[in-house]
Amino acid sequence: MMRRGDGSLVFFTVLSQWSVGIVVCLAGIAVSGSPVPNTGSGPANPVLLALLLVVAATTASFLHLGNPLNAPRAMRNIVTSWLSREIFAIGLFTVCLLTTLVSGRMPGGSDTYPGYLLIACSLAGLFLVWAMARVYRIPTVPSWDSGFTLLGFLSTSLCLGLATLLLFDATGVFSLVGGMRTSLAALLVAVLLLETGAGFVNHYRLARMDTGMAGPRFSSGFFSTLLRVRSAMALVACLALLFVLRLEPFSAGAALPWLLLAAALVLAQAFAGRVLFFASYFRLGL
Repeated sequence: MMRRGDGSLVFFTVLSQWSVGIVVCLAGIAVSGSPVPNTGSGPANPVLLALLLVVAATTASFLHLGNPLNAPRAMRNIVTSWLSREIFAIGLFTVCLLTTLVSGRMPGGSDTYPGYLLIACSLAGLFLVWAMARVYRIPTVPSWDSGFTLLGFLSTSLCLGLATLLLFDATGVFSLVGGMRTSLAALLVAVLLLETGAGFVNHYRLARMDTGMAGPRFSSGFFSTLLRVRSAMALVACLALLFVLRLEPFSAGAALPWLLLAAALVLAQAFAGRVLFFASYFRLGL
């Protein structure tokens, strides 16, 4: 089971990576030449949603600190500490999101978001995910010290970002052209399958580790059961997305229930995966 206090880190990592995923997908749309509409000041605005998610993630991270007022002191070690870089990265990412959001609210502002601002946000977000992964690459915690950590964080970002944009498309927040809609849905299926396969490979790696008498049991019990449940949710989400891909011509009304199911399962399996990540903790030596 997870250590006390890790629950806040589950929310911090998933919510912040969800935010990054939204912006990376928006930047990809902008790079492809399609406009990203500035859809007002409600939660249907994808940039505002990304900002709200990263603010919620930052708030959740404070719950992990013994004294949240000491958080700014961690910035002193930015040259040598990945934790300090993570704090810097989340601040930079938040400022980039706020700048992008404000750009559309200024007098004479465009009704679409500038592509260069979305690209800047996505680069800051990817740096945040990289720094976050490096924080957990601890040599004395072999269950975390592998490429699966970064792979898991990136796949969570992509899955949640893609699912959000497909849902926004089906609800009319903005419209994706047919080819782009198909590409995003197919990419989400591919990433979910990759994530599921990587989960089983990593589980096999963990099951072969000698965790010591006090270490977690990976081959049976809670860990193994949750892994199977998570994989089942991901596969059902893939089936729902494949059904949407077969809708010709595309009908938002017919696709919406399936996309809602897929998005809910993508989010649930992301949280399950992060619980598995923190539940795999064990330390070698002192």
